[in-house]
Amino acid sequence: MNVPDAVAAVVAREFPDSEVHAVERLAGGCKDTYRVELCDRAVVVAFPREAWYARRFALEPALMRLVRRETTVPVPRVLASDASGRVGRSYHVTTAIDAADLDGRFASLSRETQVALIEAAGRALAELHDEVRFDAVGPLVAADTDRGVAVDPRPSWPAFLEELVDTWVGELDGSRFADLTATFEGVLTPASFPSLDPAPVCLHFDYAPGNLLARGGDLVGVVDWGFAVAGHAEYDLFEFEKNFLLGQFDSPAVRDELRPHVYAGYRDVRGFEPGWERRRAFYRVAYKLASMRSFHRWAGGQSDRARAALAARLRAELEADLERLRRYE
Repeated sequence: MNVPDAVAAVVAREFPDSEVHAVERLAGGCKDTYRVELCDRAVVVAFPREAWYARRFALEPALMRLVRRETTVPVPRVLASDASGRVGRSYHVTTAIDAADLDGRFASLSRETQVALIEAAGRALAELHDEVRFDAVGPLVAADTDRGVAVDPRPSWPAFLEELVDTWVGELDGSRFADLTATFEGVLTPASFPSLDPAPVCLHFDYAPGNLLARGGDLVGVVDWGFAVAGHAEYDLFEFEKNFLLGQFDSPAVRDELRPHVYAGYRDVRGFEPGWERRRAFYRVAYKLASMRSFHRWAGGQSDRARAALAARLRAELEADLERLRRYE
């Protein structure tokens, strides 16, 4: 059995009386993540893969502890964490949840199971928004506070959106979508940002099938909290809708059939503010920008033909999204 040195060092430090029986490398874009079978338990050991992710990696265990304290959202229990590099790398250890994520398999489940899961996921997201609140908008960071988490504040939600859009537009350079830079700059202007001052809540900010673990029709785990921010609840809801429906189904008819269930689960816990449909139209365009700027990452494993088809689909959907947004002008 090949046990990576970093994993062996963490086990020796955190579980000195245990032996490693098996190690499985798990998928993870920004982290090196391993499921480790010990004598008496299974744990997940994670390390930051990229230097730029170090700050977000430090947030994950702090935020998971906070969410477990303040909600019933199914978050893995943090067993240990260390950002000091004493074993060579920062790490955190959580309990292992015996369930697979929904990425790539959600579309193959029965409709009854899909509905149960999507409504359960909506209720969990709404509870997160209801129970974990902050005093300012901005990225979340690990902090030496009672909650263990603080906000790197921005002046307002529109100001935060402007910052995101500027970053995302800049990252289109050199990609297959660079020709759309002027389009996004002309549409996603400060004047077009949602004109509201929402109460900031915890946004998972990557609430997608790959980060939700399910057993049958039960949602049993929400993972990967490193991109969380404090902001407007509706943006998280919108990303949830698009990640599940647009990201998992090619058929518009299936997406339309399931969309009410996204909202139904969420509405069991929270309501919607007036103007939601207009903001949703704006977020659709912003979402396309975010998808295009990270296209090389999430579509990197596809064939050239598949990537070309995905890119063409994104462009066609952007045209429809732009037309939808213009109706509110």
